[in-house]
Amino acid sequence: RLYRQALEYEPDYVPAMTYLGNLQYRFRRDLDGAEALFRKALELRPEDTTALNSLGSLLFSARKDYAESERCYRRVLAIDPDDIMALNNLGRLLEVTRPGDMAESERLYRRVLEIEPRHAAALTNLGYLLYAVHKDYAEAERLYRRAIEVAPGDAAALNNLGLLQATARRDLAQAEELYERALKADPKNVAAMKNLAHLYRFKKELGKAEFLYRRALALDPNSAEVSEGLAAVQAQRKR
Repeated sequence: RLYRQALEYEPDYVPAMTYLGNLQYRFRRDLDGAEALFRKALELRPEDTTALNSLGSLLFSARKDYAESERCYRRVLAIDPDDIMALNNLGRLLEVTRPGDMAESERLYRRVLEIEPRHAAALTNLGYLLYAVHKDYAEAERLYRRAIEVAPGDAAALNNLGLLQATARRDLAQAEELYERALKADPKNVAAMKNLAHLYRFKKELGKAEFLYRRALALDPNSAEVSEGLAAVQAQRKR
């Protein structure tokens, strides 16, 4: 309300416009309204890095417009090469658009951590890259644990450490505990829900697995992995 009032008094006040856009996007899920505010802010102030980062995030996460999102982040970095949000988010975007070449993503995450060693998202993102691409499980685990130390409720770090424990360490009890902590921190975290369902399926706890697959599918109806897991559990329960 305060930001709306600020815009009533000063319609071209870019900080209020950008903040209101983020409220629309993050809490009300009004994508069109948020995008319109970000674009209006950039018409008024083309080099506003907050508006560029905000538009880039919306385009990446909600619109799946990776090309324009990348342009937003690279514009930010042309203005401020050490902008942590743009460095980290561009790294994430490039993981999606260039899965066969993670070198730039790795460089971007490492640059974030040079600037801010306690940046939980970059710790987690670099950890996953080391886990998935380089198979450097020891360093990935160190980074995940550092992220959790910095942000104990970081669901992504908890889930990723759980996945490492399940796959690389074969410590299913530790993995289960970590997935549960991730879901306590973020009850709608589909990745943790799916991984815990996989674990229950492996342990033959099929009722628990089916319950979690159904919850995950309700949140992400297009997930082929979740659909396949649910179908497999249902087939097992009929035997």
